[in-house]
Amino acid sequence: MLNALAAGVGTAFTGGRWTDLDVVCGDKTFKVHKVVVCSQSAFFETAVEGMFKEARENKIDLSADGVEAVEVMINYLHFANYTRAADTTVGADHQFVKWDMAFHIKVFALAQRCFIGGLQDMAAKRLGTLAATQWDSADFPKVVASIYDTRAGDDSQMKNTIVGVVAGHSKELCSTARWAKKFTALVKSNGEFSAALALVLASQQVKASGATPQNVGPPTVSFLGQTFDTPRFVDGKYADLTIEVGERKWKVHKFIVCSGCDFFAKACDGRFQEATANTIKMPEDDPMAVNALLEYLYTSNFVMPTDPNGAPAYRQQIALIVAVYRLA
Repeated sequence: MLNALAAGVGTAFTGGRWTDLDVVCGDKTFKVHKVVVCSQSAFFETAVEGMFKEARENKIDLSADGVEAVEVMINYLHFANYTRAADTTVGADHQFVKWDMAFHIKVFALAQRCFIGGLQDMAAKRLGTLAATQWDSADFPKVVASIYDTRAGDDSQMKNTIVGVVAGHSKELCSTARWAKKFTALVKSNGEFSAALALVLASQQVKASGATPQNVGPPTVSFLGQTFDTPRFVDGKYADLTIEVGERKWKVHKFIVCSGCDFFAKACDGRFQEATANTIKMPEDDPMAVNALLEYLYTSNFVMPTDPNGAPAYRQQIALIVAVYRLA
């Protein structure tokens, strides 16, 4: 019965029969049925009721949203899918846009504005599928920025989708010359994104270590049965490596920092200057963030600043440090 009803709705749409509402987008007009679109979208329901112009003229203009995004929405409302209808056409002078990541963001924004949750889900999934294979494209940093620069409603679903992809490839995005500059600038400039990325990366580290928030122990870390605690990090006793950030210096132990961080391990191996001088200089990094990184390597934890005004900037620096010097 439901399948027959769905088929009838689709046939009525493609055949243009009994339509009572026009959705206009540029030179394209979609003939639709109020009972179909208004029952699934509070935006359409509000537009065609009361004293609005749309109610009097039985016409809604969505030209600002782009014909293909609108077509995807209209087809979703009639067929519950995410595609162009095979027998809907646009003008001969219209060139179909590429269904890239930016397009799915546009569909998501339109679905959000029109209160169509199912279409939002589909757009977010399409974005995630593309981003998983196109994270190394030249446009990817712009895609991330566009998602986090939006001010529209609750877009946490789209943000969670994209930050998960970024976290999975943060090492490459921060260390490869092709993307490093743009991606690093993005982390520094967008507090919400950097905080979200830091949380995801921290969660990945916890899962990788087998720990959970409930069973994380006191601030110690164990190697081969030996436990190293905060005093060994603070007093530098038996240290064989120096980390320098400007005038700030830390006396640390290769065994600990190189075992926990691939960056330090590579710097201390081979014929690098750091290996012979036993000193690693990190002049471009924030001293507080480097301290947090080293503290984490020794204690599996780090302390956030008590000053609430300084916490957001601190989280940004932590996110950048974690991404660039991704723990092994």
